Amino acid sequence: MTFPPPVLAAEQRAWNYWFVDGLTNLVVGVNLLIFTLPMSYPLHWLPRPLAVAVSLAAMVVYLWIGTHYRQIIEWLKTKTTYPRTGYVEPPTDNPLGGNLVSVSLQDDGPPPEVQMLRMQRRMTWTIAVALAAVASFSFIVIQARWKWTAAATLFSIAMIIARRDFRMSWIPPVGFPILGLCITTFAPAHTGGAYFVGGMGLLFVLDGGSTLVRYLLENPRQKAPTA
Repeated sequence: MTFPPPVLAAEQRAWNYWFVDGLTNLVVGVNLLIFTLPMSYPLHWLPRPLAVAVSLAAMVVYLWIGTHYRQIIEWLKTKTTYPRTGYVEPPTDNPLGGNLVSVSLQDDGPPPEVQMLRMQRRMTWTIAVALAAVASFSFIVIQARWKWTAAATLFSIAMIIARRDFRMSWIPPVGFPILGLCITTFAPAHTGGAYFVGGMGLLFVLDGGSTLVRYLLENPRQKAPTA
């Protein structure tokens, strides 16, 4: 049996630990639900000034979470994860950054094995995002009613690809086609976008929430020793 080099094992351990508690997907799901709020039908029943204020507040919160995503995750981990299973330095790799067409194998950088692993993650992320972008573009271009089912299928494929490196349960990949079919069958055409984004957020909340509950049950907080 062969084992990966220690530096590569440490890199992978830090990466896996970032997703072990489900907080990453839980925060994404909550933020998507906040983004859905300005599109929701109940706001039309509110007085216009109040509806506008709620919508603007939701967008401000959405943008703030999006720009402080990593800091929010790290803060939540200090309250839930680190007290239970210890501190592991967060991964330094950012799947949104880096050069996707070349890898710098300089002596003063990370070892070549680590750089190749990071490039693989970025390629996985890029493919998943590209599929999601095509699905989102179809919302605007395609006018057929079945566009929601087709787009949801593309999102499902993107989630299956993302599971290779970005840990998640099967809830999003399985849930997306069901979501698209339900919107196609039951939702009025003009509300499809709001239902889709809201359903997407709910899937990520279910995924992250179930992972977090399982993690908390498997790793109870250690009681402080009594004097």
